[in-house]
Amino acid sequence: WWAGVLLHTVFMFKTISFWIQHNFEIQHFNPAWFIPVVGNILVPVSGVDFAPVIFSYFYFAVGFFFWIVLFTIFLYRAIFHVQLPEKFIPTFFILLAPPAVGFISYMRIAASWDNFSVFLLFMAYFFIALLAVMYKSFTKLKFFMSWWAFTFPLTAATIASTLAYQITHYTFFKLIAWVLLVVSIIAISIVARYTFVHVRKGEICVKED
Repeated sequence: WWAGVLLHTVFMFKTISFWIQHNFEIQHFNPAWFIPVVGNILVPVSGVDFAPVIFSYFYFAVGFFFWIVLFTIFLYRAIFHVQLPEKFIPTFFILLAPPAVGFISYMRIAASWDNFSVFLLFMAYFFIALLAVMYKSFTKLKFFMSWWAFTFPLTAATIASTLAYQITHYTFFKLIAWVLLVVSIIAISIVARYTFVHVRKGEICVKED
């Protein structure tokens, strides 16, 4: 855990400093930018077992802050500028990960079913509903490795819903957890199959036109 956190911390600071010290256009932005910095919100999931809780609070705070900042940039880019290239469309699912993982992390840190934890969980459900409404954007995509972005946010939301049920015993969360589990299994199976097929064809990690 310590080795992973150390590497991630170095990568995070280098990424943010790179953003600040170089010029970018708004069309360069896509949800994959969330990963190096908002990924901090994942650290407390196991961090509370390996380090004083204050460390987990630090990474949770940084991840939560940059979730808000980068989501604002994403919304501006999505509404007022050209659409994302097709290969980045699957990364829309990354928007689901921060609130879902944030809920899991917060429950590990605070172990408190309160207004903030409910806010995180239901923001995750909002993004699930939004992505469901946008389903036509995802059904006819050419295969790219970015399809794997469909998988981990769905599994994070599944775990968050399961955790919510364990805490509250509300049937609502149990039903959502089962539905998301089935959807996650289907998504992972489809993506894994297409990945294997394209690996055999030698169409993975090749130079783009």
